[in-house]
Amino acid sequence: MPTITRKNGLRCETWGDGHREWSSDVSGYRHRIDGPAVIFKDGSMMWWLNDTCYSLDAYMDALHMSSEDMVLFKLKWGGRHVLWK
Repeated sequence: MPTITRKNGLRCETWGDGHREWSSDVSGYRHRIDGPAVIFKDGSMMWWLNDTCYSLDAYMDALHMSSEDMVLFKLKWGGRHVLWK
């Protein structure tokens, strides 16, 4: 059974093995705008907005990030193994 936390309209499920998933409290869709919506126990990630999975670059484009913000975001999140559908 996961531990569930809520913040800023998002629900985060954290499982005992470290797997975490974020979703919208309103729609229930996988969704997160400040990082990956799914982080697996091995550290790999998936990027979701409104239940649509994106590559990291497409995710940043969908959020209309500036070039400077993209660099900072990649420094924070892009060094890890990234997954997408």
